Amino acid sequence: MGERTLKQFRDILSKKPHFHEEFLTNTCRNLVAGKKDFVIVDGGANTGWHTMRFARMPGCACVYAIEADPHILEKLRATIEKWYNSRDYCELVVVEQALQDDPQKNSIEWHSSPSHPGRASIASLGEGSQTIHSHDPAVAYRDAFSVEAPTIDT
Repeated sequence: MGERTLKQFRDILSKKPHFHEEFLTNTCRNLVAGKKDFVIVDGGANTGWHTMRFARMPGCACVYAIEADPHILEKLRATIEKWYNSRDYCELVVVEQALQDDPQKNSIEWHSSPSHPGRASIASLGEGSQTIHSHDPAVAYRDAFSVEAPTIDT
């Protein structure tokens, strides 16, 4: 298949908007093919699209669906309530936290968007730095709030 440039990837996405969803699911499926009792961490689980697909992978023991945004968390729980059954899916654990890489911190400031559900990010760290999507005037944000955020290995 060869390497794809970011521009080529964007071109594919403009023609087939859910290509990245299929790509991620297929990539994960290929990585765990033939393995048993593996665990998947779905960091930024959003509404659970990948969470539910990961939980059906043969050999999966558990999926940790990590979502920091309390507004999106309701939708994640609704997705799980609607589709989950223990006969067809592995164990599913919902964790209401963000993930970050500083072991000295246990929380971070969080932004979420009421105008564009699923667009959320940590608050900017210092002047001149931007939060995700801050350059897009169409994206409104709620006031920043603090969320629990351990490192993935704690």
